[in-house]
Amino acid sequence: MYDLVSLGRAARAAARVLRTTSTAQRNAALFAAARALRDNREKILEANRTDVELARCAGCRAAPLARLALTAARIEAFAARVEAVCACPDPIGAITGGTLLPNGMELCTVCVPIGVIALISDAAPAASVDTVSLCIKSGNVCMLSGGRSAFATTRAIAEVLRQAVAEAGLTPDSILLVEDTSEETTRRLLAFREGIDLIIPYGDIGFLKDLRDGARVPILNTAGGCSCLYIDRAADLTQAVRIADNARTAAPTDPISIDTVLVHSEIAERFLPALADALDLHAVELRGCARTRRILPDISPARESDWGLDYRGMTLNLRVVDSIEEAIEFLERYSDHTADGIVTQDIVAARRFAALADAAAICVNASPRKIATAPADPGVSVGFSHSKLHVRGPIGLQAFTTAKTLLIGNGQI
Repeated sequence: MYDLVSLGRAARAAARVLRTTSTAQRNAALFAAARALRDNREKILEANRTDVELARCAGCRAAPLARLALTAARIEAFAARVEAVCACPDPIGAITGGTLLPNGMELCTVCVPIGVIALISDAAPAASVDTVSLCIKSGNVCMLSGGRSAFATTRAIAEVLRQAVAEAGLTPDSILLVEDTSEETTRRLLAFREGIDLIIPYGDIGFLKDLRDGARVPILNTAGGCSCLYIDRAADLTQAVRIADNARTAAPTDPISIDTVLVHSEIAERFLPALADALDLHAVELRGCARTRRILPDISPARESDWGLDYRGMTLNLRVVDSIEEAIEFLERYSDHTADGIVTQDIVAARRFAALADAAAICVNASPRKIATAPADPGVSVGFSHSKLHVRGPIGLQAFTTAKTLLIGNGQI
């Protein structure tokens, strides 16, 4: 049985050390990490070639294989994102709220590290590097469990980054690798509350749901699901076609790409053919309700089971509705509340939709692609959470922190 206990003890000890580090120390470690990625590019690529070949021989699907495969340009992009994290303001120690009590005591809320954060991924070297950099910047220990198909790559990245942060003066145990990729060890990680404070899952939707369902450690809900876009009767149709096209085709495997377009019946006959023409250029498979198929008779019928699907590919559902209320009812029944949107020139309709739609992200006359990364963290986030606690939205630097309440007195009881 893999020794998680010793790994957890090392993580806790490193977390105590990291809590006392300065911004300058953590930034120095990040600069060293970026340099090490560039200097050890061939080592990482060699390990990655082994993983890719094994994954290909095992029949790995196209999407995870694309996440796994690295190039020199991708490694350069990794290093650039580490430097981008380094350039972010340090969140640790920031006072996020405070007040002076009537008895003279000072009460304030301070931003602090979470402690030990584990990334459990299927085949995502980019997520490993991003999580390590966000953890180091925020004073957290990062525990990597990279999955069987990405193990050689994850190990090479961990070795390179551990050596880099150690040479910069941080404990190498700021970065820890789970060196066993068995299902049993993954199950134990999900329940390892003694050694882990938060789990970030990253991968395909089935993989993510399995992790979420088996977790006893707090875990961010990144599984994704059906995201919807409502085209209101007051929409600018040219704008609506452009937004819907982008929201489906720009990044089809992203959890916040839309899976269903709801169209108001008053504009359906004008809008649906225009959208179909635009999506045909990307070979998008369309599935529609009966009312949609009266306008677009050549598309496939949408089954009841299709409406709640997260396609992660070039498939899109179309449905005609008679009102914004009917659209909201659809979202309540089928959307997973990750990212939903409305296209309309009616400010009242926009405000009503934004108030009633219960999603982590609400887009008004914009594609969800615009919020794929955390605005305050320059392009660096690890997935998108639709949990209602701790963090909701892009998992950026602020998501790697928690709060501590500080009470300062002068003998008051």
